[in-house]
Amino acid sequence: MTQHTEPRLEWATERHEQTMVVHFVGEIDVDTQQTFEEAVRVGLASVAPVVILDLAKVTFLGSTGLRVLVTAHNETLDAGRALRLVHGSSVVHRVLEITGLEQVLDLYPAVKEALAM
Repeated sequence: MTQHTEPRLEWATERHEQTMVVHFVGEIDVDTQQTFEEAVRVGLASVAPVVILDLAKVTFLGSTGLRVLVTAHNETLDAGRALRLVHGSSVVHRVLEITGLEQVLDLYPAVKEALAM
């Protein structure tokens, strides 16, 4: 597992056969948006047909993070790949619910379930 640390957002990548998992811990807001976007880009740059963004340990998800998620979703669709999001945290799930993105994005309660699909 490769780890990266930013003051309020940490991330790590992990490969599972045909899947790239990017784990996040911390807050995703205007201050950490660039780090979040770079981490998502690392996941998307892999040749894996499936990319999982694990947001289970994210404690805040702002609008800048939502923009990154929607962009990543559209890019994976266009490329014929799959993007799966692990919401885990009630904070993340609530934001996705309020914005209606839970109807658009492929959501899972845990990495285990996202990997099993």
